[in-house]
Amino acid sequence: MMEFAVGASVEAVDQLGIWAKAKVISASENSVVVTFPSWRSEWDREISEFSEIRKETCNTQTWNSNMLYYIMRDLLGLKH
Repeated sequence: MMEFAVGASVEAVDQLGIWAKAKVISASENSVVVTFPSWRSEWDREISEFSEIRKETCNTQTWNSNMLYYIMRDLLGLKH
C-alpha cells in the first residue's frame, strides 16, 4: 500500500531514471501519480513500486528545461 497523500512533496524516479522532486497529484491503494515541477503534465508518472518514491530530502535536484538543455548540449558536443 502506498502511503503518500495527495499534495505531498516527495522525491520520485523520473522517466530518465533520476531522483527528482515531485508532488503527488493522485493516490490509490496500489500506486500514486506524481508531477515534476517545471515539467509539463505529459511527464507526470504513475508509480507503483515503493523503490521509486520516497519522502522529500533536501539534496534532490529539481530539474528544469534550462538544466536539461545544458546537459544535452554537453552530451552532444554542441557549442553555444
